[in-house]
Amino acid sequence: MDTQPILVITPTLGKRQSIETTVKSVAEIGGEWVHHVIVAPSECVGRLQSRYPSTTCIAQPEGCKGIYGALNFAIKQFGRKHKFLTYINDDDAWLPDYKTLISKILTQNIDFVYGRCRYVNEVGEKIGTQTSSNQFYDFGKLYSKFIILLTQQATILRSDLWFKIGGFDENYRLIADTKFWLLLSKLQPKFIFINKECAAYTVQKSQLSMDKTTVFAEHERLKREFPTEKNWCFAVAEFKIKNLAVYFNRIIRGRGFYNPLSHKNQGTKLLNWR
Repeated sequence: MDTQPILVITPTLGKRQSIETTVKSVAEIGGEWVHHVIVAPSECVGRLQSRYPSTTCIAQPEGCKGIYGALNFAIKQFGRKHKFLTYINDDDAWLPDYKTLISKILTQNIDFVYGRCRYVNEVGEKIGTQTSSNQFYDFGKLYSKFIILLTQQATILRSDLWFKIGGFDENYRLIADTKFWLLLSKLQPKFIFINKECAAYTVQKSQLSMDKTTVFAEHERLKREFPTEKNWCFAVAEFKIKNLAVYFNRIIRGRGFYNPLSHKNQGTKLLNWR
């Protein structure tokens, strides 16, 4: 087992300057507790390793199937050497309260810890807060109404659970992580929810032109895999009550930005339930 208990993976194509902020945030907040691995196309590895010597840069295999293929490859290489793992995209960053996630996973007898994300624009300005709650066991009930409880930026997981589930389903190009969290929730791991903004989720303009057809089709397919659970209405009502402050803040801020977690229409404003 490595002396650094937490494995952090960042998949990248090596083109975004924002990875500078990602690497810096992981180094400053994770410190001696993390091993940061960057997985990228082979032609980028040398440059990235030279620029970020505190990380381990590896080449994704030829024919790698997108971000989830890169993640699966890297975690299979390093995951069993670390007790815990997480991953963060090359345009996102950890915030100071991520230290609370690290503290909880290292000191409490739990399998999983997660918090909220802060939505930021491309220059790092806050544009909103992610809705979330301590209802991880209700992930499936909430998802049946297209409420996605969490995203990976503010999570840490016990590594052996990742291997137990079998990693990310590469048959899903865009929402394999959603399926992973759904499967994890059904294992009912011991978890703690931190009601703080622990990571920054960057809303890129490019997201507005995401392949909406594929996103919608994948969500519909996933819903067929996991039919609507009973008593979902109670879970949804509880979720809305627990996020009233977030909704109210969105209304008074009146920001006309878009919800990156809305799969049906990338034009969905963040004045909604997600």
